[in-house]
Amino acid sequence: MNHTNDHFVSCDWGTSHFRLRLVDRATCHILNEFRSTEGIAQLAVASRGTDRSHAFRTTLTRWVDDLATAADHDLSGMPIVISGMAGSSIGWHELPYARLPFALDGHDVIWEDIGPLTGKGRLQRVLLLSGVQNGIDVMRGEETEVLGVSALAADQKNSLGEAVLLLPGTHSKHVHVRDGRIADFRTYMTGELFDVLRKHSVLRHSTQPPDSQAAPADWHTDETRQAFREGVGLARSAPLPAVLFQVRTRQLLGHCSPSSNTAFLSGMLLGAELSCLDAYCPADAPIFLCAGAHLNSCYTMAFDVFGLSERLTILPAHDVERLAVLGQALVLERILASE
Repeated sequence: MNHTNDHFVSCDWGTSHFRLRLVDRATCHILNEFRSTEGIAQLAVASRGTDRSHAFRTTLTRWVDDLATAADHDLSGMPIVISGMAGSSIGWHELPYARLPFALDGHDVIWEDIGPLTGKGRLQRVLLLSGVQNGIDVMRGEETEVLGVSALAADQKNSLGEAVLLLPGTHSKHVHVRDGRIADFRTYMTGELFDVLRKHSVLRHSTQPPDSQAAPADWHTDETRQAFREGVGLARSAPLPAVLFQVRTRQLLGHCSPSSNTAFLSGMLLGAELSCLDAYCPADAPIFLCAGAHLNSCYTMAFDVFGLSERLTILPAHDVERLAVLGQALVLERILASE
């Protein structure tokens, strides 16, 4: 049975991850999902010296076929909407960035149809979405998630008004929305710095190895929680380069454990990130945390140290998981309505 008009395929293709989902258009419920760690960066390297466009199209066709098989669903004729790094200079097909202000109803999205796909899925339209720039910063994919937050608020009969949305990750985004538009945003390399410092700096001798099974969500001890809060507070009082070495001296002089030092380092990096909120965040604007479950506890503790807990709204993890889908659905409906 063909359900071309009832469903679409959602693709979130990031630098280090890939997600493909079969979505009910009416409800935005995810009916089936395929995930891979073969992100844009890995595929760009693997296709070096060859036809990159062909490599991306071939890879996506294979994964769409896998999704069709797993879902036991006829995907032929459905549109697929792709957001993230696929439209970047290292992606499938580079698209120009949209500029600010960027409307939350989706009408400022730059997109291109680069279909069709062959294979078992036989998707007729491949709709590639671009990103957003503000003159000094860029994002690809997160703006679609912001559209998803706006759509989620509308579904709940609410309006974002003026707010700051925090989207933590390898490159965390702080997005300022006002009057139904993205007014500005900033990128913080918090997650990447955490990884680099633990792998390649002298601090690697004082923290847990990066491949350790311990994660922020597993920091349940009083010792690690206190160390994290201490790191957040220290980052508020001094520039980050002036305090980072204390991760090392905590071990040498204070005999602190690697798990405590890892929490301390994480706290300093999150504290440095949140210290910048006052520079551009209106004093009375609500702050929405759009994080996965494993980061919620860290940011919640950091906000408590900053005394900002009353302004913080934490989106449920299951809603955060589908923000890209909600944003893509909004854009898809706008595209189809305009034709």
